[in-house]
Amino acid sequence: VAEAAEAKGLVFAVDPTSADASCVGGNVAMNAGGKKAVLWGTAIDNLLSWRMVDPNGDWLEVVRHHHNMGKIHDQAWVEFAIHRYGPKQLVAGSQGTPEFKGAPIESRMLKLEGQRFRRLGLGKDVTDKVLGGLPGIQKEGCDGLITSAVWVLHRMPPCVRTVCLEYFGNAQEAVPSIVDIKAYLDQKPEGAMLAGLEHLDERYLRAVGYSTKSKRGALPKMVLIGDIVGETDEAVARAASEVIRLANQRSGEGFVAVSAESRKTFWADRARTAAIARHTNAFKINEDVVIPLNRMGEYTNAIERINIECSINNKLKLTRALRQALNDIADQGVRILNRTEEGESPEAQQRSLEQRLEEAGEILKNTESRWALMAAHLDDPVVEHAPRLAELGLDLLAWPQNQKTRRLLDCLQDRTLRVSWKRELRDEFRRLFPGLAFSNVIERLEACHVRVLRSRVFVALHMHAGDGNVHTNLPV
Repeated sequence: VAEAAEAKGLVFAVDPTSADASCVGGNVAMNAGGKKAVLWGTAIDNLLSWRMVDPNGDWLEVVRHHHNMGKIHDQAWVEFAIHRYGPKQLVAGSQGTPEFKGAPIESRMLKLEGQRFRRLGLGKDVTDKVLGGLPGIQKEGCDGLITSAVWVLHRMPPCVRTVCLEYFGNAQEAVPSIVDIKAYLDQKPEGAMLAGLEHLDERYLRAVGYSTKSKRGALPKMVLIGDIVGETDEAVARAASEVIRLANQRSGEGFVAVSAESRKTFWADRARTAAIARHTNAFKINEDVVIPLNRMGEYTNAIERINIECSINNKLKLTRALRQALNDIADQGVRILNRTEEGESPEAQQRSLEQRLEEAGEILKNTESRWALMAAHLDDPVVEHAPRLAELGLDLLAWPQNQKTRRLLDCLQDRTLRVSWKRELRDEFRRLFPGLAFSNVIERLEACHVRVLRSRVFVALHMHAGDGNVHTNLPV
């Protein structure tokens, strides 16, 4: 449908991230949106009519009357004609297009307030599946199967620029930028409008292999990608510059694509969001959570806390597995070593191995204690636990006072503090067990990490910033 519209110079508004795997019926049943929802709304805003089969095998045709050719909640009252036909009343018409033969079994009019379709501050109300008794739409297939639909198509303004905004500060402080940008472009300065806006969090950026455009070299905490459109290039350029200025105020950097090719490149990362499956067996639990945009910062922060807790707990599970592996290696003794040089007696090799295992055990014990302390006291200021952390090998006593008064959670969120298998354990193990002689030891320890990592749980967020629909994914 999107390609057929594009061939005529028009735009099909419903553009979910899963477009390659989507069908028209699914878009209606889910009231799907996508990056263009900010301009033209979700499926319900763009439907003229649709047909469906109910569980009894009867046909339903739903036709919207007096369509405002805009967002449904802008219309005071919305009317739908609902016609029911028998199973055999749909036949091939003279042009080969299916049409109904004979009068409907039943017809009725459904009149609803336009505001019924939106909760205040939300793109759509996913808690209201009934929608006043309107069949099919947003029912997720529970009341029948959608078989066809007639859509409103749109004409995109001639001038387009795509902005990519990368945010490197705290996620909760960066997210309000969505509200700033939307509020500015809702005023349509010089006719410029927001035609698409999407958000990717850090977990999604890792999943899609995002290449940072900033010269900072670090992965952003959040990325916004948006299309700004208008009738004149000058107006669109000025609007894009103002959007970047708004991002700068929230620890963001902005980049603008003008040509069709460069704009396509900017949006490519959004199209690859299904690559979250790279971290899984190609399966994920997906929850659509619709929240007001001005509460998105709180939601992001809470999800990031869950991720930090899950990450530390997974690493504590790893320390237990590593302790068992060290014990198993000790039981095996010199038999686990590769023979590399003649002359060193088995007794000397055994003493060397025991000394190294003892040091590895001490490093593991201190690291586990550090991680467990942080997991148990995330909401405490650093200063309360700095002395104990110093005893465990993490010296924070020299930190500036303004840093030490921050919570451990805040320091983990912005990576001032890290809980790192690579730096705190793997590198130490490689130092203790170097070369070919100890390669089997290293292989056994690193295999523990690979095995335990597979049980890690994390949550990734991807939001259609125009409709407040947050895809909350738990890869399995």
